[in-house]
Amino acid sequence: MIPPFQEYMGDNIDGVKAIPLRNYVDDRGHLCVLAECGIHLDGLDNEIWRVYMTTAGKGVIKAWHEHRKQSDRMAVVSGKVKIGLRDMRDDSPTRGNMIFAIVGPLNPHLIVIPPNVQHGFMPLEDNSIVINMPDMPYDSSDEIRHEPNPQHWIVRNG
Repeated sequence: MIPPFQEYMGDNIDGVKAIPLRNYVDDRGHLCVLAECGIHLDGLDNEIWRVYMTTAGKGVIKAWHEHRKQSDRMAVVSGKVKIGLRDMRDDSPTRGNMIFAIVGPLNPHLIVIPPNVQHGFMPLEDNSIVINMPDMPYDSSDEIRHEPNPQHWIVRNG
């Protein structure tokens, strides 16, 4: 279930999880554990094969794409990002549902995106960084890209 973020549109998407992450804050800054060997985050049950960071300029839409087999596990570690999820799976009970969430390190969550759920993001601030930890080795033939509809990415009250 997607938690209440600053912006929410649509219903939940079957198989998508938003796992709350602990944010340890003190007068020196903060530390947020995204994953750790031997420790199971609730809802995170697959190995991590790759960890990478991705960025884009403020307002640049990096969407839509999906994977046939791979699950993505994304967290925003710097800045503020609008993440979009769209369920176009023929056999899904949530087919057609779309979710947009404004996420960042002040409300840290690991977003688990199952195979065949289209997803993408748009930074709302400069220097925004998204970390992804897929559950299988990268295979370019597993990825499918779709053109974004800019109307989906309008920021309300921005």
